[in-house]
Amino acid sequence: RLEDYEFLLRVSQRYPFHHLKKVTCEYRYYLDSANSIYSDRKKSLDALKHIYQIHPVEDSELLFQRQEVLNILDRQVEVIEGIRQKAKTDSLGDMDLTATREIIRLVVGI
Repeated sequence: RLEDYEFLLRVSQRYPFHHLKKVTCEYRYYLDSANSIYSDRKKSLDALKHIYQIHPVEDSELLFQRQEVLNILDRQVEVIEGIRQKAKTDSLGDMDLTATREIIRLVVGI
């Protein structure tokens, strides 16, 4: 989980990063992988907590931003669990389309 992010944190400790004003990568989101969004959100939260532990920072603003990210993920996990319980299913694939869309909107921020 989050191995790319953790790798970039390690690289940033040795080499400076420079902003490029152009697109250098593309992120694709596939609806057929929605089940991992639902079932793995808690695992992603736990992985991020671990990454923050092994890459501590002292900057108060960065600490604040990290905590905000953890709070958002924690809230998403709670909301997803509520949607799952309301839908009375353990599988996102078994939920109705409205519940599935609600979870996807929550996770991707739309």
